[in-house]
Amino acid sequence: MKKYDYIILGTGPAAYQFIKLLATQRKSILVIESGLFGGTCPNVGCEPKIYLDGAVQAALLSRQLESHGIEQAATINWSQLMKEKKERFASWPSETRKILARSAM
Repeated sequence: MKKYDYIILGTGPAAYQFIKLLATQRKSILVIESGLFGGTCPNVGCEPKIYLDGAVQAALLSRQLESHGIEQAATINWSQLMKEKKERFASWPSETRKILARSAM
């Protein structure tokens, strides 16, 4: 049976940084990930939320500025916004996996 210096559960931002550090120290690492590589935050949590929130904040600001010279408040095309979000964040798991694999070499 192969032995490892470290076994890491998950590939979220904290694990990602730790894995990169251990790789520079030539430690043997076993990474176990049951979900999307990169963890919750960049895939379905913080980062996508911030992306969507930016559009909402822009639309709300345009409404507030209607009485200050803005001709028409912005509206959000939710299906287009969700499509863009999906496309923007779709490559994160595979990119994270590639970066971690390169770090481990």
